[in-house]
Amino acid sequence: QGLAGVLMGGLEATTEGVKGYFVDLFVRASNGVAIGMYERMGYTKYRRVLGYYSGREEEDAWDMRKPMSRDKEGKSAVPLGRDIRPEELEW
Repeated sequence: QGLAGVLMGGLEATTEGVKGYFVDLFVRASNGVAIGMYERMGYTKYRRVLGYYSGREEEDAWDMRKPMSRDKEGKSAVPLGRDIRPEELEW
């Protein structure tokens, strides 16, 4: 399962315990290895966040989501269908 699987499993169990609708994470758009790993764990690309990572060069992120059992129809992870900017994120 690996460390990532253990950590994500704990996060998902905690989210289920508080009856959350989904688990949400952000990953660099260029990190195909991580994206593939999260997809194998059941996460989907919900929306692209333009310029999410700053530094010498800005980089986009994928906001990836996995619906929990409370979201029986999986609506929380249906792709948004458009890109957003970081200032549009809800906290």
